[in-house]
Amino acid sequence: MELSQTNYRKLTALVNSYADEEPNVEFSKDYLNRNITEVLAHLHQWHIMFLDWYAGGMAGKKPDIPAKGYTLKYLPDINRKIQEKYSNSDYKEVRKLLDTSFANVRKNIEKHPENELFEKKIFSWTGTTLL
Repeated sequence: MELSQTNYRKLTALVNSYADEEPNVEFSKDYLNRNITEVLAHLHQWHIMFLDWYAGGMAGKKPDIPAKGYTLKYLPDINRKIQEKYSNSDYKEVRKLLDTSFANVRKNIEKHPENELFEKKIFSWTGTTLL
C-alpha cells in the first residue's frame, strides 16, 4: 500500500510539473495514447474495470475479465477502445476521475489481509490468479 501511494505521488508530481497546456501535447504517432491526458484516462479506465470485476466477484458472480466478449489475447483491442473513449477528454476532469478511481481501488485493497491479496486461488472468481 505504501509503495502504491508513493508511486502515485510520483506520477502526479511528474504530471503536475508540466505547464497547463502540456498534458495535451501529442506524443509520437507510434504510441496508442497520444498525450498525458490520454495516458491518465487509460489508467483510470483500468481502475474502473478492476472495480467492476471486484464488485461482481465479491458478490458471487464470475466477472468478464478483461471485458465481456474479450480474452487477454485481445488486450490491444480493449486498449484501442479505451483510447477512443477518452481521446478528447479534458485534462482536469481526467485528473479528478483518476484520483477518485485510485482512491476506490485502494479502499477495496485495504479491506483484505495480505494473504487474500497475494495467495492464488483465494477467491473463486479470480481463478488461478491472485487478487
